[in-house]
Amino acid sequence: MGEWRQMNGDDASDGSGLGPADADGSAAATDRDRSAASTDADATTDGGVASGERAAASGAAAGDDVPVSAFREAAERLADGDLGARFPTEDADGEAAALAATLNEFVDGVAETVSAVDGFGDEVAGATEHVRSNVDRAKAQSDEVYAAVDDIEAAATRQRDDIAAATSELQTVSAATEEVAASADEVAETAAGVAERTAEGTDAATAAIEELRVVDERTEEALDRVETLESEVAAIEDVTDLIQDLSLIHISDGAR
Repeated sequence: MGEWRQMNGDDASDGSGLGPADADGSAAATDRDRSAASTDADATTDGGVASGERAAASGAAAGDDVPVSAFREAAERLADGDLGARFPTEDADGEAAALAATLNEFVDGVAETVSAVDGFGDEVAGATEHVRSNVDRAKAQSDEVYAAVDDIEAAATRQRDDIAAATSELQTVSAATEEVAASADEVAETAAGVAERTAEGTDAATAAIEELRVVDERTEEALDRVETLESEVAAIEDVTDLIQDLSLIHISDGAR
């Protein structure tokens, strides 16, 4: 129906008060009525033009009561799709005037039908645009959901890697703790040995002192025992050196 064009009501030249029908009444028509009206409008356009031409011929035969040129002009405008054109009724008498009024009513109906069809097309276009807008909005929301899922998956992967790294570090610390414990046991054993040797050295020193006290009484025996005492003193020095070495080892291990 795109070839039809609704013209302004000022184009009518008859002054009868009949003009293009108001399109507001078409809103209540059903889809079936609109489809049928569209078909009727297409089928009757040529008939309206032919009727106009017959009316013009009838006016001429009636003694030129209605100007043939006015009927022809209205018919040509309607043929061009100008639904604002109307057949003149002021200068017509009798059957010519009645025919012009009937044709004008017919054109009013066609104009109303075309307006209704155009309005329905606008409604369909609006509904289509609304659906398209909803689809675009739903797609945008889906994209946001997919992006959020990707972010959650990436965060879960990072957390899993962090847990694995922490577990590995914990195992390393546990192994180091076991090594430190073993070293502590060794240090304890070494310290016990040092204490035992120290006690032995102390006893030996005490015995040497006691023997020195009787040197005055046993001068001759003292000379013989000097060598023994020197040997015992050397042994004590060895023990002392060993104690110092063990102490250094213990201090070094403690520092580690």
